[in-house]
Amino acid sequence: MILPILSYGSPVLRKECEDFAENTPLENLISDMFETMYAAGGVGLAGPQIGINKRIFIVDASPFAESDDGEQVDHELL
Repeated sequence: MILPILSYGSPVLRKECEDFAENTPLENLISDMFETMYAAGGVGLAGPQIGINKRIFIVDASPFAESDDGEQVDHELL
């Protein structure tokens, strides 16, 4: 599910985040966050950006990956 991304100036973006309770199931949230991030063309997304005042951050750094010989990898071919 693609989640709404909050814009600059939203109050939740200024609040200190809280930890998740122990054993909180996060699989669906993480999946939704990746789907949202990819739909927005981003490489990272934090909980507050989707209105969740929790310490969570996802990132996909593969667009910046280098091959073993130090050359930039063309991810369009992957």
